[in-house]
Amino acid sequence: MNSYVDLDATAVAAAVHSGEASIAEIRDAATEQYLKTHGDINAVVEWYKNPTPVASPDGPLAGVPVLRKDYGSTEAGRLTEM
Repeated sequence: MNSYVDLDATAVAAAVHSGEASIAEIRDAATEQYLKTHGDINAVVEWYKNPTPVASPDGPLAGVPVLRKDYGSTEAGRLTEM
């Protein structure tokens, strides 16, 4: 799926649910986009090379990449602020 970056979250989820794209393909596309743009915008403090597995591959937003900002959430062993 090469056009991932042109889709909104609901379209990405629909592509995953329909089988048009796999969760791994979406993850790889997100990683590729991150690598292309990180040097210019530096918006991500820590990129999860091995993200937490999807809680439910059948969930409504399964496969949709998410960025977490420093809004108070914590996770053991992860940076959550700049």
